[in-house]
Amino acid sequence: MAIVGMGGLGKTTLAQLVFNSLRLKESFEKHAWVCVSENFDIKTMTRNIITSLTGEQCMYTELADLQRELSTEMNGRRVMLVLDDVWNERRDCWELFCAPMTAAKVCQIIVTTRSEAVARLIQTMPFYPLNCLSFDESWSLFCKAVLTAEQKSNDIPTNLMKIIVIKCKGLPLAIKTLGSMFFSRIRRRSTHH
Repeated sequence: MAIVGMGGLGKTTLAQLVFNSLRLKESFEKHAWVCVSENFDIKTMTRNIITSLTGEQCMYTELADLQRELSTEMNGRRVMLVLDDVWNERRDCWELFCAPMTAAKVCQIIVTTRSEAVARLIQTMPFYPLNCLSFDESWSLFCKAVLTAEQKSNDIPTNLMKIIVIKCKGLPLAIKTLGSMFFSRIRRRSTHH
């Protein structure tokens, strides 16, 4: 399954919520999380999956050895993998990368990506597109980052806050980051007066 959306939307956060859920942990015998980014190096990714699955550093360097080890580690088991921030759109790389995973009884893979082409390439089910937050959702998130329980929104310049929320264009990461920065400046200013 692919979670698709622009940077800062919360793809990784959503994948983390799924990956860390108790229900999921009980459904799979093995779990692995690998950050991929732009360098889709099959050897490195396979080694990282083995290390994540076993909790021990994998010392193999050759792809054939790595794939044999991964196949052995997955053999007959129910396995959940998260591949975070995937950019590779080459089918041949995907096929080679996934070859040892056929040894698993069940191998579920969640991929986070900015690319719909990646999602279509690995798709065995419809991908999940994340959308930007609405203004009301953005405003709510920003206020949670800025306002403490003691503060009232009328103590803070609302017009400035609304401009900041609009400029964030519904991206949760930008909203939380700028909200936290805004809050720290307000707090500093209020402690100096």
